[in-house]
Amino acid sequence: MTLPLNPEYDLSCELIDGDDSEFWLPEIEHICQLHDISFDNMKKINGWANGIFDLDGQYIVKVVPPNWASQGERELASLTLLAGSTLPVAIPKLIADGEVNGWLYVIMDKLPGTNLHEIWTDLSEENQCLIVKQVAEFANRLHAIPVPEDSSLCLDWPAFLKEQKENCVEKRQKQGLTGPLLDDILNFVEKIDYQPVYNRPCLVHTDLHPGNLLAEKIDGQWHLSGVIDFGDAFIGNDRYFEYATSAILMGLGNKVVNRALFDAYQFEIEDKKQFAQHLMALSLLRHTGEMAYVLQQVPGCDELSDWQSVADRFFAL
Repeated sequence: MTLPLNPEYDLSCELIDGDDSEFWLPEIEHICQLHDISFDNMKKINGWANGIFDLDGQYIVKVVPPNWASQGERELASLTLLAGSTLPVAIPKLIADGEVNGWLYVIMDKLPGTNLHEIWTDLSEENQCLIVKQVAEFANRLHAIPVPEDSSLCLDWPAFLKEQKENCVEKRQKQGLTGPLLDDILNFVEKIDYQPVYNRPCLVHTDLHPGNLLAEKIDGQWHLSGVIDFGDAFIGNDRYFEYATSAILMGLGNKVVNRALFDAYQFEIEDKKQFAQHLMALSLLRHTGEMAYVLQQVPGCDELSDWQSVADRFFAL
């Protein structure tokens, strides 16, 4: 085995981002042999934070460096929790898991479908509305599943928000955010009430955006067919956290699409501005994602200089 024990961060990134089949093939063969899984062809899928390998179009093997092992642990815990649950679209079925030299791996079945990221902006507004409704239906069902109080996925929600607030400016600056928007983060967040409006904790995927969604074409329309990547999932107290990601990266500032998503979630709100502010605060405080990148995805954000204006654009209803 050649997977390095306790690798430096840069080395882990190099191995994950690289496409060296001579390095990875024996690693994947060894992992599969441990579970009596055979395959003929291995394809490394690049562009992800972990090593993702497609075996014969039948299995997906996710290999997670020890530097960010929590992502693999959350994937494993989520799929274990959801095993046997009834959801409106497919999620990966856990086949096996383990650890090699401190690198966690998860073996799942491969779901059929086209990654929505490849086609999203080419879809008609009508088809986008259809899919966001299906995303909301999935989220609503996911959030209704009973969750154990002692799960490793559970977050102390007040402590989580407090820690994220303390680190958010430095974190966003490291990610490339500059100028007035960087300066306005604490000014905006400190005046917003972003405490949860729901008392019951629920499992939150956190990343229901096109890159983690699969679709299949039926009678000329694309339909949501699968949800992947539970590596950032947690059990927390705010369903708005889930909604915000889809609203930004699927709505892309389109009021019609955003409204379809909102209606399907069936939220009851009295003040749209306050709702948008809550969502914006959570988006700034979230534990994953690069806000500088997100701003580039939503048309019309390039000249905005304060987060209230960004909120009005992101979450327009």
